[in-house]
Amino acid sequence: MKILRLLPMAMVAVLGLAACNNEFSSNADWQETMLVYGLLDQDDDTTWIRVQKCFLGEGDMLAMTSITDSSNYPEGELDVSIVEWNAEENEATGVMKKTTETGRVFPFQYKVLTDKPEGGFYAPNQPIYYCPTKGRLSNEKIYELRVANKRTGVTATSETSLVGTIDPNAIKVNNSQLGTFNFRTGTATISWNKVARVRVFQPMIRFFYRNAGTDSLLHVDILCPTREATNELVLNSQVSQVFFGSELTKQITDHETVKNPYDSICLYLFAGDENFKMYRSVSAPPTTIVQERGIYTNIEGGLGIFASRSVHVYRIMPVPLDANSDYRKFLRGLEIGF
Repeated sequence: MKILRLLPMAMVAVLGLAACNNEFSSNADWQETMLVYGLLDQDDDTTWIRVQKCFLGEGDMLAMTSITDSSNYPEGELDVSIVEWNAEENEATGVMKKTTETGRVFPFQYKVLTDKPEGGFYAPNQPIYYCPTKGRLSNEKIYELRVANKRTGVTATSETSLVGTIDPNAIKVNNSQLGTFNFRTGTATISWNKVARVRVFQPMIRFFYRNAGTDSLLHVDILCPTREATNELVLNSQVSQVFFGSELTKQITDHETVKNPYDSICLYLFAGDENFKMYRSVSAPPTTIVQERGIYTNIEGGLGIFASRSVHVYRIMPVPLDANSDYRKFLRGLEIGF
């Protein structure tokens, strides 16, 4: 894994070199470089891998992004697979080290998604590679991603272990020492236990409601602050607090519509491994006057990220719907239609 200093769009950093050599050409012979993005989640039905290529050329770079051949590999040119390895775990850090191949290989198929939103790049079609993996992955193994161009011989590889299993019962909101949902102040304090190989957490609260006279169940998602751990210090218990009252007011804008609350709130806990944490940290918007940003990659022979996460762990918290309950009083006090 490494952090590179690159221009936007993962282009080769040539401007600094051009200042030292007047004969340097930024459009020298093209060298194939793969961009690879993928996340493993043992709870997902399907694993998706996106593979495209860097490019340079004459003219407007933004115009190039709308040309699919500038970024995409044609169908059948790439061989994409994940190979499963046996692994040993360091008990102190939870870090996995691969030993021998298990003999299991997950081949990926080519597919074109047709609903990519409009933006700076080509749309709505987007080539991607997929493999059904539900119930087939183990957090005791390591998974090696292999991408090979069958025409040119260029390859890109990476590896990741899965994050540990999160016990939904370990996510607490009613511990008197840590706090709870407080509907008088519009805050929630959430705690959870450590999880093997997880280095970044983010809880999310989902509030459900219906508009009067309709059966459709609507929801509002409120992200809590993230918490991070390191190899040297993995906290036994972690806490995140969010002021959800102001977030509900911000996200629900149709104040004139009468709304009826649902009988529960759903609590999610997102979790990512060390590579995911690093990629998120380096890719976050700068908070200082210095605007130069690094690009994190753990792809050997290319650029991008191959990491693991978990997003499907949740608890359902019942809420009182009695008109005199703190919950109903809290919602009415927001003056957004409840």
